[in-house]
Amino acid sequence: MARLELGEANLKREKELYQDNISSMKEVVAAEKEYTSAMIEFQTGVEEMFLNAKHELAKVEAEYMSAKARMEERREHFYHYGFSDTEIDEMIDESRKYGHARIPIIAPFKGRIVERMVTVGQVVDISTKLFKLIDLSTVWVWANIYEKDLGMVKKGQEIFITVTPYPDRVFTSRITYISDTVDPATRIVKVRAELVNPPTPPFTKGGQGGLLKPEMFASVKIDIGRGFSLAVPESAVQREGENTIVFVAKDETSFKKRIVTLDAEIDGYHSVLSGLKEGERIVTKGAFTLKSESLKGLMEEE
Repeated sequence: MARLELGEANLKREKELYQDNISSMKEVVAAEKEYTSAMIEFQTGVEEMFLNAKHELAKVEAEYMSAKARMEERREHFYHYGFSDTEIDEMIDESRKYGHARIPIIAPFKGRIVERMVTVGQVVDISTKLFKLIDLSTVWVWANIYEKDLGMVKKGQEIFITVTPYPDRVFTSRITYISDTVDPATRIVKVRAELVNPPTPPFTKGGQGGLLKPEMFASVKIDIGRGFSLAVPESAVQREGENTIVFVAKDETSFKKRIVTLDAEIDGYHSVLSGLKEGERIVTKGAFTLKSESLKGLMEEE
């Protein structure tokens, strides 16, 4: 640019000197050549600058499109994990301000964290296990059925479940799965029932607390839909220490206490395993009052 301005000024001066007969045409022609050369050099420079600028612009545009594509890919990645546009934008703004962003970890299902596998400040990647999460709103109950009894078991059958911590409570479900294989050593077939886990305080319905815990031992009875058994209502059953008792009528006005062995309560009734015979009459109302008299030694025992 400076050469062009100098050449233009020199050409103007040589023309003026030539008009005043001070300079010759030779000097004017030389000045014109220098000005023309400077002009060509300037135009070439401008064209090179334009081409360079165009190239840089194309490079910047390509980098922008690449960055935009990566951003959209990351957005899709976050969408896949359940993040909203607002949450993603907040993370982007935080990253721009502080050079990093806190990313909330959204669990794939509701549940409770039962194990933490990371510590504060630990570097993690996509393969790192962070927490162990379990959903206890529904639990599986596995039962072992002997091969010889398999013909009496089918899907949909009612199943009655008791666990050691709650021996007087019976959980009811239905068989949802029967294994296709028999254990060659034990001749056992596994069956499964799904059970809604009753909540425990302070959890309410829909929470993650439950009475039933993973790896609990359970006793299972399956209703095979045949046969009858002697049963007594829960209202007739009393307990004295380790004994279970009922009161059997001797006649219309006298009763005697009898120790019995009963199964777990189901729908308000206990199956009688021993201690009663069919046709014997028992007290179903006022049994607690009779128990009080028994404790005073005013009643016959068997």
